[in-house]
Amino acid sequence: MRTIFLLLTSLGLGACGEQATTTATEKPHPAIAPALATPVAETARAVVPLAAHLLQTVRVGNAALRFGLISNVQVDTIQGRFLQITAPDSLPRLLFRTSRRDTVWTELLLEMPDGLDGGGAITQSTIAFRLDNLDQQGQPELFVTVSQSDVGGNAGREDWRWINVIDLTHKPLLLLSAGTAAESEAYTQYEEQHGTPVRPAESVDGCSRRISLQRHEVLIGPIKTKGDNPDCLLTALTPGRYRYQGGGLVWVGK
Repeated sequence: MRTIFLLLTSLGLGACGEQATTTATEKPHPAIAPALATPVAETARAVVPLAAHLLQTVRVGNAALRFGLISNVQVDTIQGRFLQITAPDSLPRLLFRTSRRDTVWTELLLEMPDGLDGGGAITQSTIAFRLDNLDQQGQPELFVTVSQSDVGGNAGREDWRWINVIDLTHKPLLLLSAGTAAESEAYTQYEEQHGTPVRPAESVDGCSRRISLQRHEVLIGPIKTKGDNPDCLLTALTPGRYRYQGGGLVWVGK
């Protein structure tokens, strides 16, 4: 608990002030692309800008952070402007502030796509992010990766991974929310003990794809399935390279 207090003090969270400062940015606010009505098959999807919408946020003062944290959380900061908070059995939290002088943080209410966890229990979770100026104007965009698992039993585990791409220039704009993995693994030793042996090659069911950043573009790979279950929770997206232009991510080629 003393370690968390010292870390929070170094972040300026020991102050009780609730007044924030803001910094002007140069990038104009992009127009928001119209939302797609429903997912369609990957092979039939037309090449259109991906839907973008404003991300919900919550303003959190230093006092609320100081008294809201408990002893078993892990707090991490990057560049003094981003605050990651992880705790057992809960979704990771990500907050940012415009400058180190701000005493009020903005919490990004990250959006899990596709209902990946199906309402299941979360026993482990991690969060990571990187910055990349996708449109090469103003503030860099935020590429967030969240990994979640349910490893509460002896029979097996379930894993979900997903990403959010966010423009923080003005009001946070969610450019992409997409799943990258929805998999389940049966522990072969447990199954053998209960009379239902499973070969190692058949122990994992689910699907996954790779979404990454390269040269100011978002790269989306094809969906790959594993095991005997053909169902996949990942919404289909046209594989290829996407560029941030015209208010959204636009497919520009393979």
